[in-house]
Amino acid sequence: MNLDLSNTINTETARKVAYESLSDDEKASLTLDWKNTSVVIGYYKYTDCGHSFISNSNELKCFSTINSDIKFKNLQHLGAVVFQTKDDALLGPIIVIVDSESNTVVGFVVRN
Repeated sequence: MNLDLSNTINTETARKVAYESLSDDEKASLTLDWKNTSVVIGYYKYTDCGHSFISNSNELKCFSTINSDIKFKNLQHLGAVVFQTKDDALLGPIIVIVDSESNTVVGFVVRN
């Protein structure tokens, strides 16, 4: 699927709300300043693994929602804020899923 996802999220706001959602221990493990983290643009799709973030380059990441009451629309625009940590080799990065319309955190990709 090739959706036009350009300019669908305020990356500065997404970084900020994602950073603020981290625990103190998670913040202490970051290897880059949170203002320099990458934000991957994508969309929502329900797949075999449940709630999924599909990037613009078709990479799929299953995620857990922060609240079971959150309702998603298929192809809803999302951002994935990727925080590099000192534990990446073992656990992978911290990935926070942000709704592009409301600029709120809606989920997290489970680390290994």
